[in-house]
Amino acid sequence: MRTRRQALGQHFLKDQGVVDRILKMAESRFDAKRAGSIVEVGPGRMAITYGLAELASSKGVPLYLVERDRKLEPILREGLAGLEADLRFFDAASETMKELIVELATSGKGPVLFVSNLPYSASSQILARLCEVREHLSGAVVMMQKELAGRLLAKPGDRGSGSFSWLMQSYFKNQGSFDVSPGAFYPPPKVMSTVLDLVPLDKPMLADATEAAAFETFSKRIFSGRRKMLRNLAEGLDEVGFNALGLTGQERPEAISLNQALALFRALRALHG
Repeated sequence: MRTRRQALGQHFLKDQGVVDRILKMAESRFDAKRAGSIVEVGPGRMAITYGLAELASSKGVPLYLVERDRKLEPILREGLAGLEADLRFFDAASETMKELIVELATSGKGPVLFVSNLPYSASSQILARLCEVREHLSGAVVMMQKELAGRLLAKPGDRGSGSFSWLMQSYFKNQGSFDVSPGAFYPPPKVMSTVLDLVPLDKPMLADATEAAAFETFSKRIFSGRRKMLRNLAEGLDEVGFNALGLTGQERPEAISLNQALALFRALRALHG
């Protein structure tokens, strides 16, 4: 039977060296683009929180903490005594996460610096939420399973390339990364983790929310047939049409670049309306 902690995907960071590297990444975001507030998701046992509280105080910005597990409230309340932090309890994968970031950004507390040791069970969902509010972020310093980080950063031809790669790379670029071993956590996970320093693109590759939703649907459909050639997945596009996009139609989805995927998506959208 899975424990509550396992169900929530909780692995508490205990390695101070890793904490220091995360905090250095977070501080570097201020050097590049000053944030108006800091949001930490999943403070847990507050390994990163104390350093973030110092950073927020030194920069004169508020710190917001988002935790899903109410059982941690007594520990967090005690640990936050004397610190300036706004603690809220909700699921960061929910619409409430988006609402909080928009609220901060539209009340003079943006852009938001997002920092998190992401819960393994909800990492991709939370990252997808960040795509929805990327224009309100100064950056996101996030730790996740190494396998998920590989998918996020995947290049054409990589096994991990997929719809998630295309979505994230449409909105963010990675400025740096480092791996974290299982021994840095309690309890230790069975897999390696990776910390990424994500920065919103100056100009997103998707025009608006409508195009983003349509491209996400297209991406998932394309990759549901990842062993098929594009000519069997792109109904109505002939050889001339593929050639105009710099493709032959014989490629498989994971072999093409994000720019080619977007061009294919827009060509099919124009063709079928």
